[in-house]
Amino acid sequence: MPRMEIYQPLTRLLSAADTEPLESWITRTLYKGGRAIAVDLTNVMFMDSQGLGILLSAQKRVQQAGGVFALCGVQEQAQMVLDMTNTNTLFTTYDSVDAFERSIAQSA
Repeated sequence: MPRMEIYQPLTRLLSAADTEPLESWITRTLYKGGRAIAVDLTNVMFMDSQGLGILLSAQKRVQQAGGVFALCGVQEQAQMVLDMTNTNTLFTTYDSVDAFERSIAQSA
């Protein structure tokens, strides 16, 4: 089973301020062997275009490393950003971290 890792933003806003923390976390996680990686957006109430860019960049890095990237607990406004930019089909999403973990366990 791939090693699962979950990132949860510390703020309710996913924006440019989250770029460095998420990029650093992705780098460390991939270096340590994490290959099933999710961002838990349960507490994120607002995501701007820069927040979306961060997620797209993280997804690309994880996929290039042969991993699986997902979003969990996407709230209404963040889902609206994904839908309006037609990037909703680029991400695998789960209702919760538990659902992501079950899916990874079943695919192992």
